[in-house]
Amino acid sequence: ENPGKNPLQTYYDPKTLSYRTYEADVSVDIRKDQVYSEPVIPISEVRSNADFLFPWLASGDPFLVVGPEGCGKSMLLRYCFSQLRSTSVGVLHCNSQTTAAHVVQKLGQLCMQSTTAKGKILKPKEG
Repeated sequence: ENPGKNPLQTYYDPKTLSYRTYEADVSVDIRKDQVYSEPVIPISEVRSNADFLFPWLASGDPFLVVGPEGCGKSMLLRYCFSQLRSTSVGVLHCNSQTTAAHVVQKLGQLCMQSTTAKGKILKPKEG
């Protein structure tokens, strides 16, 4: 299949051993109770951006998502994390007034401290 004019909207499909163009997943069913929790319709742009982020999420490597206000950064991250099993997410909105104390306070609310052979670590609180 020809990737078309935009190669960034393609992915490699190991089942067909070919490059495919992202398409919207029109089989998504949205329940009434999901409407208020910002459901994500996996259109081609969401699917391509999510596929780009998943390797970083799976490996645990740090990354930054940068873009103008309102472009969908938070929505994309919420969607990606919702696709991962056993994942807990805490959000800290930062600005020029955010201090290290704010970050430490948020981590204290969301995590518990544990000691391992390698030193102290933070783990998500259960529930």
